[in-house]
Amino acid sequence: MLNPSTSLAEGTSLEIEEVFLDVFINDQRKDTVLLLRNEGRFFAGAKDLQLWRLRLPDINPLTFYGDDFYALDALRGLTFKLDESTQSLAMQVPPRLFEATLLNGQEIDFSAPSAASPGGFINYSLSANHAEGLTNSTGSLDLSGFGSWGSAQTRILGLDLNNQARAIRLESTWTRDKPMELTRLRFGDAISGASSWGGMVRFGG
Repeated sequence: MLNPSTSLAEGTSLEIEEVFLDVFINDQRKDTVLLLRNEGRFFAGAKDLQLWRLRLPDINPLTFYGDDFYALDALRGLTFKLDESTQSLAMQVPPRLFEATLLNGQEIDFSAPSAASPGGFINYSLSANHAEGLTNSTGSLDLSGFGSWGSAQTRILGLDLNNQARAIRLESTWTRDKPMELTRLRFGDAISGASSWGGMVRFGG
């Protein structure tokens, strides 16, 4: 026990014990800090309380070597539990004991993006197989174009099986983005998502 020269809060005796404890607030670890203990009561430094954004109680603080300390039980609604084995103090603090947080929002004037220059691209893939005098081939072709009007895409599958050639249009889409309205317009065919009990399904738009 230490008996320093102190200016004590009302009703507090002179027997003060200094303890270093790991402090947890609402299950969040804060730091290892110096607290004062007096007959089962704990006192936290004003600087630590302010660092934790806790309101200082409206009572006379305990002044210990020039620093102010406040009794935790003066914060109505705060509960704590001391774990001697881990030298930790777990506190549960209701929201009303925290200082308010003010956010100054700023209005941002977004400017419309410049229109896209016209362009396009082609993707393709081909494969062929020859066996027993027969040649089978398949291929896919993607045609895409874009500009200020949006973007369009068409995918075509080509087959040449047993000397029977044919082409199948898989899907065609037209997409128009309106970024200032946070809107996207999509017209045409689409593909559903896959799941553990089924595959993808193509459907016309």
